[in-house]
Amino acid sequence: MSPVAVTKTRKLKAGIHVPILTFFENTTAQDIDIPAYENHVRRMAAAGVESIVVLGSTGEAVTLSLEEKKQLISLTRKVLDELSLEEMPIIAGLATQSTREALATAEAFAEAGADFILALPPSYYAGAMTQAAIKGFYTDLADASPVPVIIYSYPGVSSGLELDSEDVLEISKHRNIRGIKQTDHNVGKMARIAASSPDSTSFAVLGGASEYLIASLAVGAIGCITGMANLTPVTCVRAYNAWLAGDYEEAQRLQGLIATGEWAFGKNSLPGVKAGMNHYVGYGGVCRKPVPEASAEIKTWTVKQLGSLFAEERAFTTKN
Repeated sequence: MSPVAVTKTRKLKAGIHVPILTFFENTTAQDIDIPAYENHVRRMAAAGVESIVVLGSTGEAVTLSLEEKKQLISLTRKVLDELSLEEMPIIAGLATQSTREALATAEAFAEAGADFILALPPSYYAGAMTQAAIKGFYTDLADASPVPVIIYSYPGVSSGLELDSEDVLEISKHRNIRGIKQTDHNVGKMARIAASSPDSTSFAVLGGASEYLIASLAVGAIGCITGMANLTPVTCVRAYNAWLAGDYEEAQRLQGLIATGEWAFGKNSLPGVKAGMNHYVGYGGVCRKPVPEASAEIKTWTVKQLGSLFAEERAFTTKN
């Protein structure tokens, strides 16, 4: 079955979506550590996440070759199918500097097994990228992409480029633009978009972090794509489920733990993330060079900051 046909049966579901880490061998070449990656996919799937987001910012996509990117998509599909999770979708991050390259990459990712494309806008020539140019990029990509497109709003890595809510709503009418990940962290903007997009099956709003998960759900988001789920996926899923069940006190309690932990991840970027992973789950390694390993001071602070959140994760998983 072709990737395009498969996409018709794999849906973007409400809940927690994990932008999965990429792991590297402890060698000079720093090749992808395939066993570690596959084991991590299994752990994420077992925790109850709704999709695997490959090649995101958390996955160090900018350090990977096109062949490595396609390899990770294919590996993810293989592992999910082995777990009888044939219906779980794969979202693949896309960051290119031209529409031409974006179209070619989307096609390659679809052939490798991606069900959705999570696309950043080209940003190298940020001064020339008007709102109209950004909208044009997304509509051109959606016109030709063999899989649906999700807008990735992340001005922090896009030279400040960001579509406002009116422009998002305008292009959301495209049949092949199916949602937005808001790592602009603008809950007001999220509320405006969600209020005008009542049918989340046609266009879904997803938060870009879990530190405001409950706030985003309260204004109409269907969930979030959160790097925090790499470390504590079960707690993230529990917070979402508590909100859904109307147990707002429990949702608020878990939200506080998650927000405290996510501050550690966000403050020290990927070196801190991998330091936390190494300490609490025993794997993670280091980032692909030239990104340095976290200093001893950062490691100590990160581990302390994550302590209460991981204790919650461990207590629940041990009990259940």
